Amino acid sequence: GEVYDWSLSDDGHALVSVNLEVVDIRTNEQLWAVSGTGEGLPGEDNYDVSRKLFSDLLSSLPINRPQ
Repeated sequence: GEVYDWSLSDDGHALVSVNLEVVDIRTNEQLWAVSGTGEGLPGEDNYDVSRKLFSDLLSSLPINRPQ
């Protein structure tokens, strides 16, 4: 994956933009990819915004989950 933005806006909001991907290391084929942006509330730091963003993005990863 890649981090596109990790900053604070002019009014103090944390901004985080990332791209995540899963690649087959044998074939170099991209199996899954997702991108997203998160914006925090005033005073919320980038770490907290990124944790929520990663959690939201990873929830779309198509894996077998126990039922």
